[in-house]
This record gives sequence, C-alpha cells and structure tokens, in this order.
Amino acid sequence: MTPDQLRTALRELNGERAATFALVGIAEVIVVHNAMLIPDEPDHLVKVTDGQNVYFHAYVTSTTDDSVFSCPTGTGCTTRTILATGQHFSYATAGLAGDNGYAYWTAMNGKDIYVRKCAATGCNNAPTEVAHIAASTFSPWVGGVALDKNYAYFLLDDGGTTTVYRVVK
Repeated sequence: MTPDQLRTALRELNGERAATFALVGIAEVIVVHNAMLIPDEPDHLVKVTDGQNVYFHAYVTSTTDDSVFSCPTGTGCTTRTILATGQHFSYATAGLAGDNGYAYWTAMNGKDIYVRKCAATGCNNAPTEVAHIAASTFSPWVGGVALDKNYAYFLLDDGGTTTVYRVVK
C-alpha cells in the first residue's frame, strides 16, 4: 500500500474515532483510540501525534541526521525540540508513535534492533531503551511501532522471518 492509498483509507481519522489494526497470523488486535491522521504537509515528513504533541523524524542537516523531534500541537512546529540524534533508522520509514507525552520509535545499528522512547519535553539526547534485540542476520528490517495502554508492538524481519514483538512501555 502506498502512502497516498493509506492516507485515503484513513482520512476519516480526525481524533474522534478509534482505528483497529489486525495483522495476519496474530490473534491480538491493536486499537488506537482517538486516532488522528496528520495531513501531508509541504515538508513530506511522517508525523504522528498523541493529541498534545507532534512527533517526527528527519534527516535534516549533518548535525541532526537520523533525529527525532517534537513540538506542541497547534504551533506549526516553528519551534522544535530535538529528542534524540544519531538513531540509525531502518530505511526512511522508521516506526514512530506518540502516547501520553512520549515519542516511541524503532532504530537499528547493524544487527541490533531498538525501541526507544523520550518525553516530548526532551531527554538530553539519552532516550530510554524499551527493547533491544540482536537479529540473527546482518541486514534485518525493523518496521512500525504501535502502542496500547501498556505495550509497544513492533515488526522485525530477520532473514525472511517476520515477527511481531510486544514489550512493556
């Protein structure tokens, strides 16, 4: 599914509806209450919100490559808080989610896969490691991150075997 197809399918998510995601082969479904899709903007950055803050990652300059940012909703992100730099995202579509004033994201470095979090107000470029998995192949692929009340979920393709992990937030 392309980003435009996904935006079309989810365009009714305006913060007043829940979105339910079910994955083939996984018994558990993920429900995102008050889900909101942030419209595509001229910068084309992938952004998510928890209703209080907007979170995004970008390759902005040589000093903020692979960085995660936050800004309060309704501000147009004219002032950004750098949450973490040097995160080694898996491709340009690294997993990113926001919940209750925290950003969560997936990152990788060689065979090491991470889920990290940081408060929207910042964490002195020292995000908390929520999960760390050593993949068995040197070129794993780590996908999106989804959240519920207690857990963070993320995908890992390790040598052709895709697994959904659940870790305590």
